[in-house]
Amino acid sequence: MDTTIYKVTMYYDTYEYHYGDGFYPCTLPSEVCNTAIDLFFIQKLKSWYQIDPTQIAQLEDKKCINITGLDGNNGHLLLCILNQNADTNHDCLYNIFGLNLLRSKTSAKII
Repeated sequence: MDTTIYKVTMYYDTYEYHYGDGFYPCTLPSEVCNTAIDLFFIQKLKSWYQIDPTQIAQLEDKKCINITGLDGNNGHLLLCILNQNADTNHDCLYNIFGLNLLRSKTSAKII
């Protein structure tokens, strides 16, 4: 089993995170989603899992925010980024608490 930790920089709206209904990061920065954060993932059982970096010695100084959801096509784009970085073709993506972040199974390999 691959135990490599994959880092993806995503962007979020700090106002929405602090005063809204959760953490909905975007794969690209925008006027609203302009605060960068590194999120960490591992792969297992043909799926991607967000991990809490504070539980891993070499990453314990990193900030941890559990993904509440992924709006628009950000789930598909994140899946594509992870699959491309790992040269794989997983179709599921889970947050730290085990919630499936994709509404349906989607193949996301960039060819």
